[in-house]
Amino acid sequence: MANYQVGDLFPRVIEAFQKPLSSKRGFWEATPANERTSQQNADVKKWCQRTLNGMKICTRFDIDDDLLSKAFEEPSWVEMTQNGGVLPIKDMTRNTADLIGELRFPFDRMFMEMSGKTYNKLLPEGWLKAGCNVKSKDPQEEAGAFLEFDVVGVFITPSRTPDEAQNWTMTHYVFGLFESGDLYMCRLNQDLRLKQLREKENIGVRNSMCLHYFGINLEDNPIEDCDPRFVKLLSSVSLTTGELLFGEEQLENFWASDAEMWRAYVNRMFWQLILMLNYPWVKTETSLVTNMKKSKAPSIVPRDSYYRCRIQLPKPDGVDIRDIGEARKEYYGKRLHKVRGHWRKLRTPEGIVRKRTWINEHRRGDHKLGVIHKDYSLEGAKNV
Repeated sequence: MANYQVGDLFPRVIEAFQKPLSSKRGFWEATPANERTSQQNADVKKWCQRTLNGMKICTRFDIDDDLLSKAFEEPSWVEMTQNGGVLPIKDMTRNTADLIGELRFPFDRMFMEMSGKTYNKLLPEGWLKAGCNVKSKDPQEEAGAFLEFDVVGVFITPSRTPDEAQNWTMTHYVFGLFESGDLYMCRLNQDLRLKQLREKENIGVRNSMCLHYFGINLEDNPIEDCDPRFVKLLSSVSLTTGELLFGEEQLENFWASDAEMWRAYVNRMFWQLILMLNYPWVKTETSLVTNMKKSKAPSIVPRDSYYRCRIQLPKPDGVDIRDIGEARKEYYGKRLHKVRGHWRKLRTPEGIVRKRTWINEHRRGDHKLGVIHKDYSLEGAKNV
C-alpha cells in the first residue's frame, strides 16, 4: 500500500481519463466495459477525452496542511460548523449565501487537491468524513469497511464556452485517491451558476437538492425561513450525474442515500480556500506618464518555461501593487503568461478605498518571446 501525498492525485486522474475502460487504471466501481454496449463505450471515451482536454490546460493548486488548518479557523467555516452544525436555518442559509456571493474563480479551469486524512482529522466530531464504504466480500453484508481518502481534490471547469466574464456554469468534479491507488470519482457533480434558473420544484426535490449540494437539511422548515439570497441561489445550482461511467442503478442508490454527503462539505472547504486566495491587490491612484516602446529588433531567443509559485496565506487585508517608477524608453517585452483573477481595491493617495472590483483571469505578454506555464503551491503563513 502506498502513502499518497498532495500532488499525487492529479496525475492519477489524468491516467484514469486516458484509460477510462481499464478495470485497473480507470475509475473505481465504474461499470465494466464488457457490460456496456460498444456505443456506450464510445460515448464514455468521447466524454473523457473532452474532459481531459480541459484538465491539460487547467491551473493546479496544491494545498498544504498548515493552510488547511488555517481554513478551518476562518469565521465563515467556524460559524457553519459550531454546535455540530445545528444552527437556525436562517443563519445556515445566510452563511452559505454570503460565501457564494463573495466567491470568484481565479482561473477558468482549476484543479485543487488537499490531504484527505488531514481534512478528516480536522473535521468536527460527528461530521461525515471524506471516504466511502467498500463492498464487502461477504454477500450477506451490505457494506464493508469505511476507507478514507489519502488525497481529495476537485476539478472546476466551465461547462460551456463563456459569453460573459464570470457568467457561465461552473461544474465541480470531485475525486478521492485511496491508499490502494484506486481512484474514486463522485457520482454526483455540482453545477454552479446555471444559465437558466431552474423552475420551482416540489418540496421533496428542493430539499434533496439543498441537502446534496450544500449539506443543509431543510427538514420541515418552510422555504420562507431561509435567507432570500439562498432561495435565489438554490434555483441557480444543479447536480449532474456520471451515468455514462457508473450506470443508472448505482446512481439511484446514491440519490437515495447519504453516501456522498461528504462531497458537499469538501467543496465548501475548497470554496473557503479560494476566498483566502482572492485577497485584494491594492492600487493607489496616481497619475503616471509612461513612454515605453518595444525595441524594433530584440535579440531574445524565444523560450518556454514552467514553475510552481508558492503563496503563503492568509495575506493581510490587501497587498500593495508597487507603483511603476520612471519608465524605460524601450523594452523587449514579456513572455506570454496567465494572470489569475483577483480583487482590486482602488484607493486615493490619502488611503481611502474608493471601490473594489474583480479583475478576471487574463493573458499578458508576447507569445513570440515564449510562454510561461505556472501552477501554485498554497501554504499556511507562519506566525499569522
